[in-house]
Amino acid sequence: NGILLALAISLPQRARALSILEFDRTLRLGEEGEIEVRIPGQFIKQPERHKKAHPYHKVLTNIGLFDALVEYATDYRPIFDTGKLLFSSMHAPTQGITEKQIGRLAGDVTLRELGVRISIHRFRDNVATEIGETMPNGGRLAPAVLGHRDIATTQRHYDHAEGVQVAREFADFIDERRSAPTELVL
Repeated sequence: NGILLALAISLPQRARALSILEFDRTLRLGEEGEIEVRIPGQFIKQPERHKKAHPYHKVLTNIGLFDALVEYATDYRPIFDTGKLLFSSMHAPTQGITEKQIGRLAGDVTLRELGVRISIHRFRDNVATEIGETMPNGGRLAPAVLGHRDIATTQRHYDHAEGVQVAREFADFIDERRSAPTELVL
């Protein structure tokens, strides 16, 4: 479940794209924390005329996620079957769970752990908002990360930045002040 949530954030695609991740085919683990992702165009939301010509291909560098994927692939994945699908079905060996099951699982995990049901698609919103709030020129970078050609699409549907970064900085400031040792003059 942690791998699902970490991938949903690191790879802000829809559940349909996450459902076809397979070791050594659409998901390759390289060296030094590199995770190569190649998703065929038919699993990406785009116009039909682009599906064959525009696959998704990215290389992510995330040591923590890389280590978790290596451990999962070597220690836990073989428990299910001899296949290589990242999210295999416990009920249908050699088959992956569906995009609906991925969405349901993400919602169930976040509800249980955070008290709020968060969909896979909402992770895309969160990524766009985080980029917009925390990175220099983030508003211009978010469309590229989400695969949008038009910045207005990202701003209208995904970037919900409303001063989140300022609120975080203020909370950090308050926490620092609370934990700072103070000498009392008696």
